[in-house]
Amino acid sequence: MNNIDNQKNQEDLQHYHKRIPYPGQRWLVEERDACGVGFIASGQGIASHKLIEQALVALGCLEHRGGCSADQDSGDGAGLLTAIPWKLLQKWLTEQGIDQPPTEQLGVGMVFLPQDETLVSQGKSIVEEVLAQEGLKVLGWRVVPVRSEILGIQAKANQPHIEQLIVASEGE
Repeated sequence: MNNIDNQKNQEDLQHYHKRIPYPGQRWLVEERDACGVGFIASGQGIASHKLIEQALVALGCLEHRGGCSADQDSGDGAGLLTAIPWKLLQKWLTEQGIDQPPTEQLGVGMVFLPQDETLVSQGKSIVEEVLAQEGLKVLGWRVVPVRSEILGIQAKANQPHIEQLIVASEGE
């Protein structure tokens, strides 16, 4: 996009706001992110730890694309999307005394919950109720280990309670 197109888009946005006022916070509409995305995969479809190492290097190269909060120590979040680590989850399921169905019948959800323990319990109940309505069986909730000590002040203050939800389908 060139400067003329960008200027035209800004003028169109201003014109739109004059015609139809936005009922909420203006910054939600006009927010600009500096997101960066990388993609690393094996052409043969083979999982390997080397891919993770390469992805971590790529993530480090995107630091300039991430937002930095006023405390100069809190980022806007970054991570890697990988295949489900079934060996790790099999170990956890065994430790919990849960019989594991075939992986084709399993699903894992990352659930971001409030910090307040009462609200965590309420949130989990709501999620479980909806999943039951959809015919999914909750096998368990796994607390995700985190290293809060490396977070910036603002990130730590707003850090959610994170759990993995392991569910199973009833059939094929």
